[in-house]
Amino acid sequence: MAQLQDFASGARSNAVMSPIAKALSPDDLAKVATYYANISAPFLPLKAAVQTLVKRGEQLATLGDESKQLQSCNNCHGPGGAGEPPMIPYLAGQYAHYTAFELQMWKRGYRKNSPEAMLQVAKKLDDQDIQAVAAYFQQVLGSQAATMPKE
Repeated sequence: MAQLQDFASGARSNAVMSPIAKALSPDDLAKVATYYANISAPFLPLKAAVQTLVKRGEQLATLGDESKQLQSCNNCHGPGGAGEPPMIPYLAGQYAHYTAFELQMWKRGYRKNSPEAMLQVAKKLDDQDIQAVAAYFQQVLGSQAATMPKE
């Protein structure tokens, strides 16, 4: 629900989602969110990542990077990126392309929601680190992604 509200308010921008969300009433937003939260759809197979990339992603996710003054992803998103829906989304099992794209959107200032947290983190990540974090979280519980809590 929060993501749809962010698309509707302009806090989050997407050429496809923003106009759709803006056209929905608050009641319709709630219905759409409920519908998608309750469907059980199959996950597409996850492509294996380069292990050195996954290892760097694991370091960033679990320990952070002191040289960049970067806390670990798990500090906010929980152990293994399990999240605390609906406020803190899960990362475990997310497609790497999606995670990398969203980190780039924060880094470039296109995402306006959670600027006090994610914008500050994304600015400290270079492109290789973004790919690493995305690769790592894609394979964390990737085979069990269907059991993760829904947002």
